[in-house]
Amino acid sequence: MILSDSISNPAPEAQSRTPYLKPTTAAVLLSIVLGIFLADGLVSLLHDVLRMAGLGLLGWLRGLTSFVCLLTGLITFVIMGLTPVI
Repeated sequence: MILSDSISNPAPEAQSRTPYLKPTTAAVLLSIVLGIFLADGLVSLLHDVLRMAGLGLLGWLRGLTSFVCLLTGLITFVIMGLTPVI
């Protein structure tokens, strides 16, 4: 069968490519990015709730977490271009 041959024998280019990151390293980095993303969402939610109550205490923290989340997102896209692990 043609389908089973292509699965068992990948293309020669795919065999010679070495990943830029190890899969475990990529998993740890992606877990950190996910944690930063969730922390940004929680800080954003808390800021909005406090803002409705008339308190604007977390504006600086919301800006900081949003900026860090933006940077980690950009780094993730760069890593996706460099390694076939993701």
